[in-house]
Amino acid sequence: MLVSLYIKNFILIEEMRVDLSDTFNAFTGETGAGKSLFVDALNFVSGERSSASVVGPKSDKAYVEAAFIINHETSLNILKNLGFDGLDEIQVFSREMQDNGRSISRINGRVVNLKSIKDVLESIIDIHSQHETQYLMHNGHHIHLLDKFINDKNALESYQTAYKKYLDKRVEIEDFEKNQYSSTDIILLKEALEEIHLLNPSIEDYEETDMTLKEMENFESAKSNLNLIEAVLTKDEDVLGSLHGLMDKFQDWDQLNERFKEAYYLLEDVSYEISKKNDALYFSEYEFEHLNQRMAQYTQLIRRYGSLDQLLVKQVEMQNIMNNIDHYADILIDLKNELKLIYDDMVDKADKLRSLRQEYAINLEHAVQSQLKDLMLENGVFKVHFDPVDFNQYGQDRVVFMVSMNKGMAVSELSKVASGGELSRLMLGLKVIFSRIQGTETLIFDEIDAGVSGRVAFKIGEKMKAISKNAQVISITHLPAVAACADHHYQISKHEIEDKTITKIELMSQADRIDHLAIMMTGSLDEKSIGAAQETLLKGQSL
Repeated sequence: MLVSLYIKNFILIEEMRVDLSDTFNAFTGETGAGKSLFVDALNFVSGERSSASVVGPKSDKAYVEAAFIINHETSLNILKNLGFDGLDEIQVFSREMQDNGRSISRINGRVVNLKSIKDVLESIIDIHSQHETQYLMHNGHHIHLLDKFINDKNALESYQTAYKKYLDKRVEIEDFEKNQYSSTDIILLKEALEEIHLLNPSIEDYEETDMTLKEMENFESAKSNLNLIEAVLTKDEDVLGSLHGLMDKFQDWDQLNERFKEAYYLLEDVSYEISKKNDALYFSEYEFEHLNQRMAQYTQLIRRYGSLDQLLVKQVEMQNIMNNIDHYADILIDLKNELKLIYDDMVDKADKLRSLRQEYAINLEHAVQSQLKDLMLENGVFKVHFDPVDFNQYGQDRVVFMVSMNKGMAVSELSKVASGGELSRLMLGLKVIFSRIQGTETLIFDEIDAGVSGRVAFKIGEKMKAISKNAQVISITHLPAVAACADHHYQISKHEIEDKTITKIELMSQADRIDHLAIMMTGSLDEKSIGAAQETLLKGQSL
């Protein structure tokens, strides 16, 4: 829930803090008082796109800070994934907009990107405005609302995976059919591939060839060193023979004797290894020439293709192309068979998705019907209509909400028959339904009650009060009846101070609240209007 909102230098709000209850909060004010600024500020700090135009007059930056108590598991997990462990009860989200357009966002004082704030808050706060009511008017959005009601992404995501595989395989087949080569192309391709095959390149062979060449280039130096070592140890100077003759001279000193023998035998092993290496070391002019030619081939192909790795990749690519050319008909048949299997799987998943939607559509119809009755639309009928369409990323269905608001009239598309007031009530009913499913903790209604009055207004207020038993409700309203139902009532007012205009938001006392309701209802403040306001408040609080 939203605990408090602090706003500074944001459009017409110079500085203020609003503390909110966890139940039903109503905000009212005269036309032009800036009632939308509260919602604008909350949208701003919640991650909506903005600009330097929000910076107040005679200021270089705007600042909004929102404090939340968060219980939603999804939001808490996102915070943990962002590195916020050991969380306190209240989480503070803030955003600053400088007059040069630079924006800085923070969670609990730590700088984060704007998307992080949006990801955390989108599961716990739902801001509904007249613009969102228009969302309901577009038939293309109805399928998304139904999926939202289902509240299970598995079936849709499973279908979308199959649909993507189907599109990818179609592209693969189209690309394969386009890749036709001329006789000249095929000859050049075969020649290039033959040149690579003659070398039969590999990383291991390249490294071994390079190492052997370097050893052969150092042959004379290595051979000279080995001959010298062998001459000193066993031949001309016979150091080993001389050392062997000293064996008996160490018998009087056990420790020295052991150490001498150990050194002798170690040197003897070295001498043996040197002799083996010397015997094995030879130089072949033929092999040296052959390896030089092979390395020259490597160098030529590496220059042509960029690197040894790219050469090996190109070899595989050309082999695949030649294989496709040689077996074009067979490969095309295999690809189309694969496409058929993928298509069948996609159809199966689309059918399951449709069945799931149709099942939940009935539940949605019943749920909306119940809400309409509560909101004094007893004769209203709500239906979810399905039409088959070509496969797309959302399945094979076109979903349209159909309504009839008058007894005896056939249902028709929602966008064609519902009035503004009816739309407002229908959207409110949907909000009640979806907020329960999704565990939304804070619902904000920005003049959702436009186009209604009288008893209907009390019903809307009653419905918002019912929602507030499980979630925090904030309503920006122009209806006295709705405001009277709220647990807390805030007045939004505009003031001219010296050479500037500012907006204030203040929590009203019981007496102020009655006076404000009286002015809202009649435009005057006399005994009769105050009495009517008292009755309205009493009725609203009793619901």
